[in-house]
Amino acid sequence: MQHTQLQRFQQYISLEKRYSPLTVKEYLSDLNQFFKYLNDEYALEKIDEITHQEIRSWSVYLIEKGLEPTSIKRKLSVLKTYFKFLRKKEVIQQNPMLKVTAPKVGKTLPGVMEEKSMDQLLNQIDFGDDFAGQRNRLILEILYGTGIRRSELIHLKIGDIDVSQRRIRVTGKGNKQRLVPYTPIIQQL
Repeated sequence: MQHTQLQRFQQYISLEKRYSPLTVKEYLSDLNQFFKYLNDEYALEKIDEITHQEIRSWSVYLIEKGLEPTSIKRKLSVLKTYFKFLRKKEVIQQNPMLKVTAPKVGKTLPGVMEEKSMDQLLNQIDFGDDFAGQRNRLILEILYGTGIRRSELIHLKIGDIDVSQRRIRVTGKGNKQRLVPYTPIIQQL
């Protein structure tokens, strides 16, 4: 029974969802690891016998093995997709993943270039006096001097720049706008 459902699921994510072959392989590997754990620890044979407790137990087991929270979260995401599929196909009556929460994953802050390194980059490299050189230097100065994202820089328009106030109106994620001051060096360029 389990093998048949895995084959159906593989077809579903391959053909309907159009996941890449590597993603399909990883999904099936995660599911096989989960079922091996269930077999070793609980000797469960039927898919509808699986509850949120067994899934949480597997999650704890993965933590104890030293897996990173991001890896555990991905594996639980695979189970979520799998059980949603089984519920949709009416193979199971209850989705055990509804009572399972993934571990919190800490957000890492982006790396920051040291001022000394940035000064070296801007002062020791000859950008040239042509349009491309001046543009490239301005791009680096704006990114470093304002802290805006690359995608925000790409979408800047001339009307977003207030030269008299030395501010840039930046449209960020979720179309949220904010005013960002810029340095006198940028204005000189």
